[in-house]
Amino acid sequence: MVEELVAFHLAAAVITLYRLVRGRDRRLLPLLLLFLCLAVGLHLGEWDRFGRWFLYGAGACGLFLLLALSPRSRPPARNTDL
Repeated sequence: MVEELVAFHLAAAVITLYRLVRGRDRRLLPLLLLFLCLAVGLHLGEWDRFGRWFLYGAGACGLFLLLALSPRSRPPARNTDL
């Protein structure tokens, strides 16, 4: 079961890398790191010391992705039709 999850996350990382290179959208970088950290963390296992840190890193990448994709608040536009 774990092998399928690792393969899924690696395939998602390859597709994200393709979109990153093709579109040059830097907001996809945390998503790429998220998929890679999940793949390595699941491959090493939760009980391995480094595997656990890769899973923590995946969580941190997810939080950074949430920050990077959240909409920015803009000041209200002034009405210049006076």
